[in-house]
Amino acid sequence: MAKLKAFDLYMKQVDEREAARNAEVNNDPHETIRDRFAMAALTGIAASGEAASIPTKDIPSVLSKAAYEIADAMILARKQ
Repeated sequence: MAKLKAFDLYMKQVDEREAARNAEVNNDPHETIRDRFAMAALTGIAASGEAASIPTKDIPSVLSKAAYEIADAMILARKQ
């Protein structure tokens, strides 16, 4: 349990550093490492052609949800 708390504290610090850096570079203090992982995942999903099987009107919600699910899995994998 102590490792998990330490990791959560570390991730909070990472997010704070990322927010500060983003504020300087992108003027977006709200972008987090989760957002960056989701952007990377979305790029891969889009490049894979998987979206072709999704009805056009559903693409934005389906792909964004999938991208954040992948991002969450990436964050969990970092804990291991």
